[in-house]
Amino acid sequence: MPPSHARVLVLLGCFFFLLSPAAGPGLQAGKPGTDEPEYVSVTRAGAGRALDRKQRLALPAEAAGKALSLEDCRSLALERNLALEQAALEAITKKAIARSQSTMMLPHLLFSGELSRRDDFSFGYSDILGRESAGPSITPGGTGVNTWSRGRDLGTWRYSVEARWSPTDAALAYYLSRSARNEEMKERLMRIRIAQKLLGSVEGSFHRLLSLENAGPLLDQLVTKREAVARCTDELFAQQLVEVEDHHRLNEKLIRARGIASSVASERDRQRVLLAAALRISPDDLGTGRLRLSGPLPVPGGEESLPALEQKAVQCRPEAYQAGLDHLSTVNDLKRANIKFYPKLTGFGRYTRDIDRHILFPDWREVGMYVYVDILEWASNLHERKAAKTRTTRTRSEIEAVALGIASQVREAALRYQSGLQEVKTAQQLLASSRKVLETVRRRVDLESQEKMALLESEGDVLQQEIESLRALGEANARLAELRSTVGSNYSEALPRRGDRDWSRAGAAPGAPRAWRRSRATRAGTSTLADRSYRPSFETADSAAMSPFGQPRPGPPAASLERPPCGRRRRRGGELVRPHPPRQKQIPNISRFV
Repeated sequence: MPPSHARVLVLLGCFFFLLSPAAGPGLQAGKPGTDEPEYVSVTRAGAGRALDRKQRLALPAEAAGKALSLEDCRSLALERNLALEQAALEAITKKAIARSQSTMMLPHLLFSGELSRRDDFSFGYSDILGRESAGPSITPGGTGVNTWSRGRDLGTWRYSVEARWSPTDAALAYYLSRSARNEEMKERLMRIRIAQKLLGSVEGSFHRLLSLENAGPLLDQLVTKREAVARCTDELFAQQLVEVEDHHRLNEKLIRARGIASSVASERDRQRVLLAAALRISPDDLGTGRLRLSGPLPVPGGEESLPALEQKAVQCRPEAYQAGLDHLSTVNDLKRANIKFYPKLTGFGRYTRDIDRHILFPDWREVGMYVYVDILEWASNLHERKAAKTRTTRTRSEIEAVALGIASQVREAALRYQSGLQEVKTAQQLLASSRKVLETVRRRVDLESQEKMALLESEGDVLQQEIESLRALGEANARLAELRSTVGSNYSEALPRRGDRDWSRAGAAPGAPRAWRRSRATRAGTSTLADRSYRPSFETADSAAMSPFGQPRPGPPAASLERPPCGRRRRRGGELVRPHPPRQKQIPNISRFV
């Protein structure tokens, strides 16, 4: 057996041994010395880093020593949330894919080369002007070339440079790139929806947690008064001065007060965990008292009518526009299917050099085009076009389904908010009634033990109704935040267009990694936590002048104040003109489906 054949057999034997069960589970898993697959080890390592307290982000230094307001929580959530960062990265990925598809419309430039060595001679040329024959003679014949040709060399080489372009392939790549850009805009719209849901969760947890924290001191007073009433009742019951029903009723109130205190404490911890998860803060830091909230609990007012809310939701929710982009992508697929019916035309220009082509003329140039039609592909494209037309019809009806789904979600959230308002109204009425009873008892009180017990009981009833009123108020504000999140009015951002500037580099997108965000203050040489180049819709004139942590925002540079408005340039006469009108994307009208 030749040595080369033996080496090949040895390599094949080693390869099959590694694939066999005798190789061991560690080698098969991709990580030597372990019994777990590679995906398990990678997942556990990433999850361990995420759960490690040292790896988590702590509160900023500006926010650690102060109570956070609602604006602070919104800003922190938009800046630190991982879901927004992932959506921004996915949008950048889709943008690169769209650019890759657009590049396929350009002409193709090909280079090919070959360097080889034969195990036998190729052919021979005659000694007369390089014409091919059985072979030249050894002795000179006197009729031209009389040396061995290169065709009899064992080593040979050739290379070719070619440029080709097909209008059919360019048209197919054009519509494919349009669909890829639609996917990119869908990801950018998804980031807007993630921000809306995130702010709804932050606002809901903030109001619930704030109401529960405000109810904490009242709970201590309530339990103290209920315990005092229970002690007095036990003494009077032992002296047979209190009926059994009254003794049981007062003890039942004590048990309910303790149950309310326990449920409030549990709900407070739960809302803290939810808020910390939205702000990307370690839950282990919550018990130290570093996360404190401040702000009013306003009584929410009435919202717009349901039809107006539905129309507003269809205009603000990105899901409706995503359905429109899906429909446009299916239209592009239908156009691509129509293009495939045309013959394929390709023009080319080529330069080739081959030393075995001709002994005197080894290189040549050619320009031309070729046309071909594949009958089998043409017949297969009939079914593909039918499927594309069906998908186009389905996506058009899907726009209506998405609009109706948004409308139903808005109605459900509006009804929950109205029930929350009714609970607030009921709690306030019960609180007013308890206060009237307390005033009446105070006018009748004297030094007798039973009257003191009645006074303590009335004061406890007032405290309990105040606690219920605070909880109902916080729940109503939370449901209002959920309604605004469902409508999409809690976060507004301009709809993406194809000609937009790359926000991933300009820093205009919340949730992008910090390395990509460059605010005006950072470019000017100063940096604060709240300095961002975007301004959410919830900022007012007063909050825009100050950062969320009480620091003044740096003003814009003087050069930017002298600059014309965005997207405009000055003529010599001083008139502002827009260089190019923005290109509008034709998305089907979806407001009429509600």
